[in-house]
Amino acid sequence: MPGGAEALGTWGIGAFENDDALDWVSDLTASEGWPPVEEALQDGELGQSGAPVCVRALAAAELVAFGRGHPVAHLPESASRWIASVGPPPDELAARARATVESVRAASELRELFRESGELRSWSAELRRLTVRLAKEPRKLEARHAPVPATPEDLLKRATREVSAGRCEEAVATCNAILALDGDPIPALQIRAWCLAKLGTIAEASADIERAIALMDRGDVPDRLKAACHRTRGFVLLQARSYDEAIREFARSLELFPTATDLELRALVYEALGRTDLAAEDRRSLRALRTEDDLRQARAFYGNTQYRQALIQLDRIIEREPGHAIALCLRALTILTLGDKTLRNQAERDLSKAIEVDPENCYLHYERAVVRALLGEKAAAREDRVRCHELGFDLIAFYVNHLNLEKQTMARGNPVVVKREVIPHLTSYLKIIPEHVGMLELRAQAFQMVGEPDKAARDRRRLHQVNPLPIPAPGQRERGWQHWYWKIAKGRSLN
Repeated sequence: MPGGAEALGTWGIGAFENDDALDWVSDLTASEGWPPVEEALQDGELGQSGAPVCVRALAAAELVAFGRGHPVAHLPESASRWIASVGPPPDELAARARATVESVRAASELRELFRESGELRSWSAELRRLTVRLAKEPRKLEARHAPVPATPEDLLKRATREVSAGRCEEAVATCNAILALDGDPIPALQIRAWCLAKLGTIAEASADIERAIALMDRGDVPDRLKAACHRTRGFVLLQARSYDEAIREFARSLELFPTATDLELRALVYEALGRTDLAAEDRRSLRALRTEDDLRQARAFYGNTQYRQALIQLDRIIEREPGHAIALCLRALTILTLGDKTLRNQAERDLSKAIEVDPENCYLHYERAVVRALLGEKAAAREDRVRCHELGFDLIAFYVNHLNLEKQTMARGNPVVVKREVIPHLTSYLKIIPEHVGMLELRAQAFQMVGEPDKAARDRRRLHQVNPLPIPAPGQRERGWQHWYWKIAKGRSLN
């Protein structure tokens, strides 16, 4: 993409609360009638379709409900404008939209994403409300929005997506429309120049990018856009075989806002000049930059509880660099958070590779101990816990806060809560660290409280069988785990 890195999507339970849906609706401003909506409301099951396909299908269903006079609250302005311009949908689309919504709600990748995020119930309820609105009799839509043309901002987003999809002729036409509407000429000229160069119209491309760069003297142009202009000028010069000048432009773009495209194109120039050493250096930098971009996106997905998407990004990094320690750690953490039992062996292998790189890292040993415990590898998990204590990470102290929270819950004296929450929590902790005498004692008390004396007696017998961990090496490091986790998962230190 000539203009820089693609933005990450955001998510919400509403059909229009994520970027994929909003982008798709914005693209409708150029369409006439309902065919794009009909296409999005695919026939048959959507269970095997990716989340973006499902997102667009739900947005399309919302447009049908809107067109029939039953809109959801907080509609995007672009949807209102489009409905005002095309009028009500064909009657048969209502049934098709209901079937699509039910298909997505019953079994789809999107459903799994909301299940993993803990929002499945709210999301399902939102879809049921949409189905109800689709089943209502149509009514006249309030004329709240007069038909208005697409704004230059909408058109610019569309042009950017057209370039990303390789639809250069369409992007040129969209840029023409932006310029006719007196929108910001610099990004429109830059995108049009890029596309014209791709299409082989070098003279027109050169004229566009020179005009865009001349306009940058106004002083309030962001570095990302300046870089895009110099990158495009370099691309035009590359197409014209003015290699030395192209190299200078790519260098300028890299100074302002580096992207993989700059390095990729400059490597082509160096190869054309026979400078294979410099081309190889740029390709190494290109790989590092792509890894950095993938890691940034993986962390963003992880932070937004989009764990499957995070795994896709991390798989790319590890395929490119099998020994990338941070990616290995984050993939293992993502698998643990996701709770997919089928991937736990992969998490164990990832952490083992990371330990080969950094054998003295006590937090890696702790995470591997957790995975091994979940896999039922008791002896191997014990070895890692012992190693944690040898390296100064006191696991007993690490779980003190967890223990105190369960004690507070028990102190309220509600046996139902103790049985439903406290005992399962303690059981989970003891699977990870069976040497924790405090946890075992508290579980015995919990069993006694809920009227299960046999289980309480069993835990008290086990208290005499616990094989304690060695005394931790000097230096309490339980708080250091949080800093390590933030460095891996967030890319920064915990403040």
